[in-house]
Amino acid sequence: MSDSIDIYDREILRYLLRKIKPATIHEIANALKLSWNTVRIHLLKLRDLGLVECKQGKRVSYWYVKRRNSD
Repeated sequence: MSDSIDIYDREILRYLLRKIKPATIHEIANALKLSWNTVRIHLLKLRDLGLVECKQGKRVSYWYVKRRNSD
């Protein structure tokens, strides 16, 4: 898996930054008109890079941009 950020990664990050609440893979896929699997692959890559985090709900995972501390 490449460490470089591509156009899909940037679109997903922009979408999550605009959201007030975390989003599911299907919400992101529908909003960006991408397949859920494409979104899943890019979210996992972004998570490995430390840019997004995931919170597990009862049935789905909720993804959000990892906020950096300003200390």
